[in-house]
Amino acid sequence: MILITGGAGFIGSALARERAAAGERVRVLDDFSTGRRDRVSGNPLIEVREGDIRDPAAVRGALEGVGRVAHLAALASVPRAELDPEAAARVNVEGTLVVLGESRQAGVSALVYASSCSVYGEAGERPIAESAPLKPRSVYAVTKLAGERHVLLHHRTGGPPAIALRFFNVYGPGQPADSPYSGVLARFTAQALAGKRSEIHGDGGQTRDFVFVADVVDALVLALEGASGGPGGQVFNVGTGRSVSVREIWRLVADAAGPALTPTFGPVRAGDMRHAAADIRQAAELLGFRARVPLREGISRLLRPAAGNPADASAVQGI
Repeated sequence: MILITGGAGFIGSALARERAAAGERVRVLDDFSTGRRDRVSGNPLIEVREGDIRDPAAVRGALEGVGRVAHLAALASVPRAELDPEAAARVNVEGTLVVLGESRQAGVSALVYASSCSVYGEAGERPIAESAPLKPRSVYAVTKLAGERHVLLHHRTGGPPAIALRFFNVYGPGQPADSPYSGVLARFTAQALAGKRSEIHGDGGQTRDFVFVADVVDALVLALEGASGGPGGQVFNVGTGRSVSVREIWRLVADAAGPALTPTFGPVRAGDMRHAAADIRQAAELLGFRARVPLREGISRLLRPAAGNPADASAVQGI
């Protein structure tokens, strides 16, 4: 059995459904502060438990009979972490320490931690390799890096065999669109379908490496399989190796969705990176990971669930 913390979120629920489809029993632990039950309900192979990763008893109970852990639960928002740094530290650092400690006691065979490309800050190189200097520029990035370091320390000191994955910009069906913390592709899609004007933070020249959620799930599965072998104890980028500007993303979405209003431009968000593209050679060589979904195809898949009801933002949203 696999335990997925944050398993009712955007990425976690996608992993839960994939593992269940592969015939593996799944247990989801989520506090439902942002996750949704309907993403993981109704499948006999998926058991859902409500609980907080900061609660040792809840984590201990969720680990009963579990062999592998995908730790995805987090306060996963740069703006929200800036507004409440104490909450970000409690969830992303203290919660991770609870998961690690209880996983060690339970003797799990593999643990994968969801980290973030934000740990690089302005790395000064493109694409960004795992060896690039780490210069986090936001509270969120600092907490994710702290969690990452604790995971790898536990790996080296007798804890569960572990891998940390640094996700670049993940998108896809099920991503929330109704929040100021939503991914840019989810927001642009919902706004374009509803005929609403989109706001671009900054000048739109900032670049991102957008990776489709199904590819991220593939990376998680490969990491769970590799954690107890040679790749264990390492960090891997998860992206496509290609970047595109936010202004270009808006144009791709607008073209795919039909006529759209000209975007507006707002202030740059605090802590945002200017440029990001993943060097994925290490993940390809040691995990066998390669992103398979081109951006245009991913945007088409993103639009598909909402096409029948453009006014319904929930059709393209979902963590």
